[in-house]
Amino acid sequence: MIIPISEAIYLMGKAYVVFLALYRMIQTCAYFVTMAKSKLEYSVKEQNFNFDESTGIRADKTIVLTGDISQRNFIHRCCDW
Repeated sequence: MIIPISEAIYLMGKAYVVFLALYRMIQTCAYFVTMAKSKLEYSVKEQNFNFDESTGIRADKTIVLTGDISQRNFIHRCCDW
């Protein structure tokens, strides 16, 4: 089990999409970057178009998980690389 540290940034691969762990990170004000699986079900709540594309970021979105897999729906900021 990952015990998140406030303000830390965690990098995870596609295989590690454990919603409870991600939710705990958000609760402690930690950040995470993960590659979403193609089956991830979500809806976009907000999209930020004010970012520097030279950094490699392709999108900056706030999303809500909508799939049955997630135990809880929660909102978090999501950057698409």
